Amino acid sequence: MIAIIGGSGFIGTHIIDYLLENNITNFFILDIKNSEKYNEYFKYCDIRNYDQLFNSLLRAESVINLAAVHSDAVNSEALFTYTNVHGSNNLCKVASILNIKEIIFLSSVAVYKNNFVEINEDSPKFPSSIYGKSKLLAENIYTEWFEENKFERSLIVVRPTVVFGPGNRGNLYNLINCINKNKFIMIGNGDNVKSICYVKNLVHFIFYLKNRNQRLKITNYVDKPDKKMFELINLIYKNLNKKNYSQIYLSIELVRFVLRLLYPLKFFNISLFSTFSNRISKFCQNSIFIMNDNSFVPIYNLDKALEITIKSDFNKSN
Repeated sequence: MIAIIGGSGFIGTHIIDYLLENNITNFFILDIKNSEKYNEYFKYCDIRNYDQLFNSLLRAESVINLAAVHSDAVNSEALFTYTNVHGSNNLCKVASILNIKEIIFLSSVAVYKNNFVEINEDSPKFPSSIYGKSKLLAENIYTEWFEENKFERSLIVVRPTVVFGPGNRGNLYNLINCINKNKFIMIGNGDNVKSICYVKNLVHFIFYLKNRNQRLKITNYVDKPDKKMFELINLIYKNLNKKNYSQIYLSIELVRFVLRLLYPLKFFNISLFSTFSNRISKFCQNSIFIMNDNSFVPIYNLDKALEITIKSDFNKSN
């Protein structure tokens, strides 16, 4: 049996889509929230609760762990540590006792140092965010679990870049939504490069690795070729059938100057100001990730993936 921890969420739902499309039914969902689409496979379990986790994994032979706290609006290290680190520690202890021999852990490219050049699996890992630090600590826990019995255990760690697709409510969705509501203002000239990945490609990649029966695999996941921000925005406008005004843009220097003027006037509280400033900086920066292993061939290219996503979430009447 495959236990999918955090399986009620965005990526988990697409994983279950994949399993059922391939006539695989020997799985169950463990989560702290119901699955809106697949509640018949759901069982309540909090990865932070050792006893709950132990009792819930008695039938499991393989575990996919998607459970995580992930939000740039959260600034409490304890909240990230409790789920991302303590939960991973619980899982490894339970897996050892119950002789579960395979763990697949969804990590993040947030484990790397923000050096704004091409980043591969060998790049320095000095995460700047609390989230990234918690993911790196969790990775170390899983690696220790694997090394304890590396001739019998299997560990797959996947570090995806920004994931998008139908049902997602992350950064790319917010960008599309702003454009759809005519609330988008272009900041920067859009020449910065963004690595992203489509959720269905990511799911296929996870099972591609699982089916290769490798003992240990730690890898990034990104869909290539990368797109510049202006290319991505042009595609969004095209798929929304909207006129593109993004050729007119504000310089990031001007936006930062205005923010500095507004901040003393209490237009923002400290937390909101910091979050907003970080999002603008990320929007205008390069984020380029590559994979050392290029043997996997994704099913969807990014143009088609974006078209599917927008049609699903924004053009449902078409």
